[in-house]
Amino acid sequence: MLYLRGGAKVTKNDDKLPLLEAEEWQTARDGMQAYARVLGKIRGAVAPHQKHFWHGSLRTHARGLTTTTVPTPWGAFEIRLDFHDGHATLISSTGKAGRLSLFGLSARRLATLFLAKLNEWGIELDLTPEAFDEVALVQEDRSAMREVWTLMVWADGLLKRLRAGQRGETSEVQIWPHHFDIAMLWISGDLVATKDPEDPEVADEQINVGFSLGDLGHPRPYLYLTVYPGPDGFPEKPLPEFAEWNTDGWTGVRIPYDNLRDNPRAVREVLDMFNLLIDSAASLLKKQH
Repeated sequence: MLYLRGGAKVTKNDDKLPLLEAEEWQTARDGMQAYARVLGKIRGAVAPHQKHFWHGSLRTHARGLTTTTVPTPWGAFEIRLDFHDGHATLISSTGKAGRLSLFGLSARRLATLFLAKLNEWGIELDLTPEAFDEVALVQEDRSAMREVWTLMVWADGLLKRLRAGQRGETSEVQIWPHHFDIAMLWISGDLVATKDPEDPEVADEQINVGFSLGDLGHPRPYLYLTVYPGPDGFPEKPLPEFAEWNTDGWTGVRIPYDNLRDNPRAVREVLDMFNLLIDSAASLLKKQH
């Protein structure tokens, strides 16, 4: 039996990492990302502005992604994607709601319908449906969609556990629709001397820890850690066998997900490594001042 902090008991526990074996998992991922981009653009256009563009990111709920509650002059609305059953829901604090099946519905069509509904509710956005892809999931993608979502839940949980152990400022664990990665930002509180202090995107010293569902350079999923600005001497110690130093497209530590699959201690070892790297990078960044 597993005991969580606070006294909760977990009577069912499986240390095995989620599988990603569906033949068309990348097709499902691309469709899920296309829908997520619709939510990200809408949230970014309405939510209060935050540094590091956090107002344009998404969060998880138990079955998919959400804009979270977005405030408006008359109350609030929220858009949710359900990656278990495959539908999108638009709800408001006034009780209004609409629900659409994602199967056979392109991201462009989803944007068209939800932008029209928001317009009816008094929110007119300077967004055009043509900016979104014609990509759509189909019923045959359901199984692969659930596999991808299960992996996203695993990564989200791992990063939330990592964030819980940090004493300094961190962002929430967020989903970035543009690259469809899940990430957490650690911020030192110091500024990069050569950058405009009024622009936190480039002025804040930061460590970015996240999970990618694959990209052109690395088609399979991977965890990553990057440091900005890159301090001399990082990383100070050799990386574990499951990790590697990446310079293809970006510079930092990369952990191919496939390297962790057969390791029953993968989560603990990854968390330990990330914590050591964050401490090391923080120390090296401080020495630069």
